[in-house]
Amino acid sequence: MGELKRILNKRFLLIILVLLILNALLLISFNEKGKEEMAVYDILKEYTLKNKDESNTYTDAYRLAWGQYIKDYGINKDTVTDDIKSARTLITAKAEYIDNYHTNVKEKMNFARAVLSTDFYEAQSFERINLYKTYYDLDEIKDAKVSLSNGRWLEELYAYDYNHIFILLILVFCVYGFFAERKNGLYYIIHTGKSGRGKLFIKRTLILLGLAFVISALFYLESTFILLKIYGGFEDINLPAACDEMFLLTSGNLSRIGFMFLQMLVSAIMAFALVMLLWFVLSLFSNVNIGMFAFILICAINVIIHMAVSKKTVFRALKYINMYYLMYPNKAIEYYNWGYDFGIMELFESSIIMSVVLGVLSFLINFYINARRYFTGKSNIFERIVNRIMDMISQAIEVMPTTIKEIYKILISQRAVVILAILIYIVSKVNVGGGNIYLADTIYVSEYYDAAKGLSYSNELEEVYKHFENEYEELLASIDVNDKNNKYIIENRLSVLNTIRANVDYLKKLDTQGIDAVALKPYEYDNVFGPVQNDSQKLMALINVVATIMISAGFISYEKKCNVNILANTYKNRQKWLLRKIRTNALLIAIFELISYGIYYHKISKVYELDMLGAPLKSLPLFEKCIINPPIIGFIIIDLIVKFILLVALSACICFISKYVKLIYCVIVSMFITIPQMLYMIGFEVMEKWSIGRYVAYLPVFNDSTQSITVYYAFVLVLLVIGSIIYMQFVKKGRTL
Repeated sequence: MGELKRILNKRFLLIILVLLILNALLLISFNEKGKEEMAVYDILKEYTLKNKDESNTYTDAYRLAWGQYIKDYGINKDTVTDDIKSARTLITAKAEYIDNYHTNVKEKMNFARAVLSTDFYEAQSFERINLYKTYYDLDEIKDAKVSLSNGRWLEELYAYDYNHIFILLILVFCVYGFFAERKNGLYYIIHTGKSGRGKLFIKRTLILLGLAFVISALFYLESTFILLKIYGGFEDINLPAACDEMFLLTSGNLSRIGFMFLQMLVSAIMAFALVMLLWFVLSLFSNVNIGMFAFILICAINVIIHMAVSKKTVFRALKYINMYYLMYPNKAIEYYNWGYDFGIMELFESSIIMSVVLGVLSFLINFYINARRYFTGKSNIFERIVNRIMDMISQAIEVMPTTIKEIYKILISQRAVVILAILIYIVSKVNVGGGNIYLADTIYVSEYYDAAKGLSYSNELEEVYKHFENEYEELLASIDVNDKNNKYIIENRLSVLNTIRANVDYLKKLDTQGIDAVALKPYEYDNVFGPVQNDSQKLMALINVVATIMISAGFISYEKKCNVNILANTYKNRQKWLLRKIRTNALLIAIFELISYGIYYHKISKVYELDMLGAPLKSLPLFEKCIINPPIIGFIIIDLIVKFILLVALSACICFISKYVKLIYCVIVSMFITIPQMLYMIGFEVMEKWSIGRYVAYLPVFNDSTQSITVYYAFVLVLLVIGSIIYMQFVKKGRTL
């Protein structure tokens, strides 16, 4: 019991709590955009179920439901939103899948039986064995009682990788705690005690095993609850998971909630096996940090092998019996058969067997190491090589400029690089949308923008407009305008012509004011700078704020830890030293900002067509009231510079806090500024106006017509004043830290 209390200390529980909060925020951030779509889907689903009886299909019932939905909610062509369109597409596909489920399964079985009755494949070939297995797997689910339902939450949970990553992080921290006696010098006393060897190892193994299941349950239950709140579907959790085509063979006969528990169980088992291997590897080294490096190297080699080996080669066993699936167990649950002519097995089965064998072997060997051998502290050959390399790095750093030493101190000595790497990984997962949806109207207007591309207001632009006006006149002359069937066509084309005229008039107005502007498609740019990206912009700003906290919180902590802070502050050139530290923080903040926003805008460029970044900013009506008119790319650069200035001012405030408290407490205190945004992301809409990301990002404020931009300027001014005052305090003569 004492060992359990030692492991589950306040710091460990705080880490669990922080990761649970981070997990919730990521889930909400990644899935919030599908909330409205599924709300419409659920309404259409209920209407469909009411219209479904034995005499019709789900598809027929949906057609009746759509008419009823239009009538009840007053839907017309002007009120059909993208969410409604997406919900219609989704429910149509689901209804067809459910209607044809049993027929499709039987057709697949009949096809497999027909092929097996021929000599198309050799008797002992892998392909023939695979067909047999697929046939029997289909036979097990052919009578599943599927129905139209909502299983979106399970699909998102299945595709979500962070649960297992966070579980592994917590268990790795737990294993690190098992080596605490090596650092505090109590190893020999504990190891020579009556219960300090085999019994202690067994206790720790049981703690690790129990923790694996408890932590897995916490994260999966939290994720399930959040996804159910976002997407709905609670009333359908006991229906077969096969109601969703994604899980046709993957889930077997399991219900949705049963399949969720399977994922939770598999995650716990594979996480335990992986950290048991980590424990064994760390036991081989006197320096656990070097052992961790060796373990990461082993995992990296396994992942490279998994990616490099083809599934058709004779070495494919190396691809499927691979630690990659222990790191991403949701991918191991995917239905896939692999093997050779002499045998076949599911990927799930081989992954479970591998995790059990790996866990048992690691346990047995590690038990022998802990129960029979004493820790000598001697370095093995691998450690000696690594230590030699580290010595060479240390010698190289000694002759490096002080700025490089400070960077090394922040990133390596204070391990901020780990958190920054995780933040960059999160940036790579930020949702930037699925691109612009071009409807018939939009496509026709695009013809105008293609013809007028890059033109400022001129006679040439008027000629382009005249061409489309003539087309409209020709349309009126070619059809019967009194025919009711043609009324919609005429109204639609007139609306398009008015849109084109509005753009010409907009450019004309700017031209009379002496403002440069050209014609360009606004749709793509509006999706990049407009309200569509508000949430992703705020999340990006929050990530950069957290990175700033991690970089700045250790401003003076390393000197405090080494008890040289007073000595350093008696140095006659301490002002230069402090300024250099502040500049180092600013440099790291700038590098992280460039990397993170570089990734973000690269993803944006892959989704949206931004081919006129050199055009004046006010070419976009969205920025008509903007006080500056640089090129669009210039606006992006200015935006990044302003963000950088704000982050540096924030960094100065955090550095001031670090004078008085330890690193961990400085991080905790500094993170308080992120709480309003976290509450907003969880669902407290009222906290949106207080969220730090809103003001650092700027664009969410700019796009909010209900809020005065004056609030933003006030925020910038206050933060800059406070940051400047603190900055001057650091360089004031006679100031001590």
